[in-house]
Amino acid sequence: MHSTRDKQEHKERRKVWDRALSAKALREYEPRLNRHARNLIDKLKEHAQEPTVRISSWLSFYSFDVMGDVGFNHHFGMLNKGEEDEIIKLMHQSMAPISIFGHVTWLIGVLLRTSVGAKDLLKFMGWTHDVLKRRKQVWIPSN
Repeated sequence: MHSTRDKQEHKERRKVWDRALSAKALREYEPRLNRHARNLIDKLKEHAQEPTVRISSWLSFYSFDVMGDVGFNHHFGMLNKGEEDEIIKLMHQSMAPISIFGHVTWLIGVLLRTSVGAKDLLKFMGWTHDVLKRRKQVWIPSN
């Protein structure tokens, strides 16, 4: 949403986010967030006796598990596995072309159309398309 320059497109996308981030919607997320928070605490307790614990990794696992659950209705299970899910690894790999060419917006379009250097990005975009399509089937908007 933040990258669009078209005001009408931004307005339409904003409507969806406004519903998803309303006070009522946020209250409904609380049990899910609590479940993931308890899981994080349990995992940190399990690793408490280790000489080093990479807290940034565990917080990342927590964040992606929450985003997957709330945003995609998809369970990454990263807290349980203690490692990144394959699709999250793919997402990180797909950011390379954007970080290099993101300031030249027309070049990203070329990369996406030719798939030169954008194979990971195209694969990740395909996954997000599929999972969001499934998510829309379960999500019934409230008025």
